[in-house]
Amino acid sequence: MSEQPLNAATNTAPKTIGERFDEVQQGFLDQRDYTTFCFDKLHAEISGVKAGLGRVERRLDRHEELLGEVLMEVRARKAK
Repeated sequence: MSEQPLNAATNTAPKTIGERFDEVQQGFLDQRDYTTFCFDKLHAEISGVKAGLGRVERRLDRHEELLGEVLMEVRARKAK
């Protein structure tokens, strides 16, 4: 058995390990970018839902006010 192939394998191993580390690190960076993208998209969706709920709440407040006025009129008529 010659030492030449062993030395060649030993010399390329750190490069291979370094390349694998870079690939894993890049995978983490890609995952973080994707997570940030998804979070931003979700945040925008939630903001839209909040705005929609605010509009519904204002409409319900108007209807509640009108209903209160109608109920007061009905009670006033019944009291007569």
